[in-house]
Amino acid sequence: MLPTSPPRRRWFQFGLGTLFAVMTVVGAILAYYLNWIHERHAALSDWDSSAWGPLHVDAPAKAPGLLGLFGERGYGCLWKESSKPLSEAEKAQLARAECLFPEATVLWMVEP
Repeated sequence: MLPTSPPRRRWFQFGLGTLFAVMTVVGAILAYYLNWIHERHAALSDWDSSAWGPLHVDAPAKAPGLLGLFGERGYGCLWKESSKPLSEAEKAQLARAECLFPEATVLWMVEP
């Protein structure tokens, strides 16, 4: 009888379909975060260039989620000052800013 050698260790193997599935999930996650960054920048520029006065940014904070990995900065406080009560468009803009900047305190100060 011939001496048998111990079985060789097999490295982890996966199929091409598994690779495509993992790459699709990773790509979808990256697209979600990059779109979030794009929407944050668009909201800041829209909000700053609106006719309701300049946007004030204060107190840097940690960016939420994985945004910090992409170089996105966090905001501690975002606020605008206005001399008139909030309109429906301004309320919608404020709600959008609260969703896009969960790390920030978003304020709209109405001066008397």
